[in-house]
Amino acid sequence: MAPIRRLSWELLDLILSYIPKNDDDPSLRSGLNAPPSPSLLPLYATVCKDWKLHFEGRTFKSIRLKSTEINEFFRLFKGNRVNALSRLELEVILPTYSEHACAKFEIKKDQDLNNRVFSDAIHALFKVLRSSQDVHGASDQGQPGKEVGDRVSSHSSAHSVEFHLADVYSLMDASHRGKEKYKQDRVEWELGKRHDLWEHRWEHSFLKLLDAENLPSLSQVAQFSNSFSSRKVEPASIAFLASKFPNVKDIIWQCSDDEKKYPKIQQQLRYGRTTHNLNVLLTDH
Repeated sequence: MAPIRRLSWELLDLILSYIPKNDDDPSLRSGLNAPPSPSLLPLYATVCKDWKLHFEGRTFKSIRLKSTEINEFFRLFKGNRVNALSRLELEVILPTYSEHACAKFEIKKDQDLNNRVFSDAIHALFKVLRSSQDVHGASDQGQPGKEVGDRVSSHSSAHSVEFHLADVYSLMDASHRGKEKYKQDRVEWELGKRHDLWEHRWEHSFLKLLDAENLPSLSQVAQFSNSFSSRKVEPASIAFLASKFPNVKDIIWQCSDDEKKYPKIQQQLRYGRTTHNLNVLLTDH
């Protein structure tokens, strides 16, 4: 039998693809309702260079990233891992607030802080992606080494990424407090022992992307989408984000401007910066 290192890359890639990561294999879980166990794929990447290329490709193909993890992502997102990434989902975690504040509407101070944290997360992630884009673009101008080039040449052309703004929330928001705490808080609220506005606390708040004009353009993003998250992001900011993707082909937006109490805010959300950003986006495409 030939040593595994003599196998063609295509055959080795096929064989290794049958190795599951734990959260792909229900039989490896401790119980029917147990959460997925951590993936072991990164451990397989330490066997040898050929295995490293395969398992890093699978590990970095689709990433769901919390804003608190961006610095670590920057440290790890290098080399062939850049080519491997095809989908990136971002969760932005806003500052927490006190039990007492659960019974109060957000004030301007709260909104300003949330806007800054949200904006810092977007700017930090764009900086990481732009940095990898610049390094990757420069490296493509030269000839890769034979060992690496033979393995990854199929990934280095027409590389594109799907970017999805998955959720924006505070850990004190009702749906993110944890199952047990939410259940306890709800019981106390129903018994009149707790004051809580739940999601009404931020019903008149719309997150704004600050310093949006300073965001770098990301040419590798081919699809941009967002979900209805725990917190609402103003449509103008979503449009401005999209305008920073010059090669985007597909856009899937879910936006809300249903502000009934403050008509001026509704007009700003609908006809403020949004119109300008959409015109820029449509003109460029």
